[in-house]
Amino acid sequence: MLRAERLQTVNPNIQAKTPIDKWFEKLGGTCFTNAYTPAPDTCRSIACFQTGLMPDKNGCRKIAQFAANYLETEHHIFKTLYQEGFKIHALVTPFCIPRGEYAKDFLDYVTPYYDFRTAIKAIQQCDAEKQAVYMILDDYHDAVDLCPTLWADKVAQQHLSNAFEILFNEIPVSYFDHILIFSDHGCTLEDIDSQLKIDMINDNRTKIVLFMHKKGDTLLTKNHNIVSILDIYPTTLDWLGRPYKHLDGISLLKNELARNIVIEDNVYMPDIWNHLLTVYGIWGVRNKDYFFVQAVDENYRLDLSRHYRLQKIVDNEYRTILNPDEQILSDLRQEIEKQACYYKEHQKILAQIERNHKMKFIAPLPTTSYLSNGKAIAYVDAQKYERNFNTMRYAIYAYLRRIILSNCLLKTIFIPLKNSVNFFVKMTRSFKK
Repeated sequence: MLRAERLQTVNPNIQAKTPIDKWFEKLGGTCFTNAYTPAPDTCRSIACFQTGLMPDKNGCRKIAQFAANYLETEHHIFKTLYQEGFKIHALVTPFCIPRGEYAKDFLDYVTPYYDFRTAIKAIQQCDAEKQAVYMILDDYHDAVDLCPTLWADKVAQQHLSNAFEILFNEIPVSYFDHILIFSDHGCTLEDIDSQLKIDMINDNRTKIVLFMHKKGDTLLTKNHNIVSILDIYPTTLDWLGRPYKHLDGISLLKNELARNIVIEDNVYMPDIWNHLLTVYGIWGVRNKDYFFVQAVDENYRLDLSRHYRLQKIVDNEYRTILNPDEQILSDLRQEIEKQACYYKEHQKILAQIERNHKMKFIAPLPTTSYLSNGKAIAYVDAQKYERNFNTMRYAIYAYLRRIILSNCLLKTIFIPLKNSVNFFVKMTRSFKK
């Protein structure tokens, strides 16, 4: 995790260069200023990185659906590198493999390390002709989790800078043919960010850091194309000279302009391990012209006439369109429907709710049914209807019976009455005395 729009390289509105900005200048290469993840949480975003596929295709559709159990493809970046003869060094956190963040056969292809300096030493001593190095630096995530504020962002960036200093002092930049520095998602900071549902997939969480260096780069350039974490695997395949037509990602070496990145996130999550109760109800589309967000309402219903926002990007600024063109909205919603996991499901829920509200009985109801409008009970067998008096009498009887059985009558009438009588008796006795 690293919040991209807190970097001056990505966001010109940041007044001072951060430690990460300075590293990008020092390394030289290309910083992608409009890089996004379709899934702003670790498990889904890392699955997108490994496979180059959207969550609906790779199988990791919800938060806490980790790749080891949910991945629905055998092809991933680590297997491909191994098949190409690479020795893969992987610096990982102690918990990421046990909880299954990577493909179930991940350890068949990599040599894992759990200590930063141990990994560096192993790379230095390795004599393999082809080497690939994958490093997870979790300092930023840990710091911001502990204290999600601007202060934590600043401290965490400095720790990442320190790690880069150690790495590139021990192993020179020229050792690598290619370097990719990226984050899987951003974050919200409590002292500057809104907590409204519709603001949960702004650039703060969905825009990622994506920096690419190739041997010989000395100058820092910026690429403003719309790109994604999905593009890392096809870029690797491009370097290897292998095809990637079956992937959703596009190589970063291509100059693809007309592109929509569809983003999907949850609006309710009881806890990270109980993901089955998570409600997915906020979607976004980012392209070179617009950032569109559609969210469910407070009852988790998808109402297309409300809870949406369309922003036009002008000179790196977002300008909200108050009366958007319906055709633009329709086109963007079609992109969401095509690529997201749960958008169609919410449309079905909305359709069912509308049917319930507009429901008309076109045939008599079964014998045991009762129309709440109090008019009649319909008997299917004889096609007869009871009169209002009998129907209302049944309704009153059923209502009183429910109250008695639920103990409401005892609590709402008899107990207060008993307490009042006791109070009256006590007062009477005190007056007599």
